[in-house]
Amino acid sequence: MVLVEQEATLAEWINIVKGEYCEMPGLRLSKLQARRLWGLDSATCDAVLDHLELSKFLKRTAQDTYVKADSVSV
Repeated sequence: MVLVEQEATLAEWINIVKGEYCEMPGLRLSKLQARRLWGLDSATCDAVLDHLELSKFLKRTAQDTYVKADSVSV
């Protein structure tokens, strides 16, 4: 049962982060900034950002920040 709760929490965080990037198209965050902004632990933040990058929603820049993949200013 705990695993299901963890998956739901991760899915919720993925939706929250997606929503933030949609509301602020120019958002550009490092992992540290994302952890601070959303109050996430390192493992959860990594899992959320990795999922969004693998799903092509986010793109990691040369400066090691995450931007919305369809953002013009990458």
